[in-house]
Amino acid sequence: MQNISFENVDFEFPGGSGTVPMAPAEPGNGYPECNMFGALAASAYYFRHVDGLSFTNCHTTLSAADARPQNAFVDVTRLSGAPQRPRMEKSVGTFLIDYMPVTSSIATP
Repeated sequence: MQNISFENVDFEFPGGSGTVPMAPAEPGNGYPECNMFGALAASAYYFRHVDGLSFTNCHTTLSAADARPQNAFVDVTRLSGAPQRPRMEKSVGTFLIDYMPVTSSIATP
């Protein structure tokens, strides 16, 4: 995937996970569908294999505390900005990057 942009977006995610699942396997044949990976290792945004990803004026809210970090950017190049941290007091870390090398620098908001 290339050149994905989010601008002026407010997302609310359910949260509520007490564990951090492993990274999903690479998809086999067929178009990746949202239901083929199960629970992801991020409470909000999970991106893998993206060249050009940007967030401008984006906010994320979790409905419940979550053990997972808010974002996982794996094998993402040209990352710009990031969604602001969840507006939930018990939120955890912002980025999880331990499955594959990331080829861009990431600034924590």
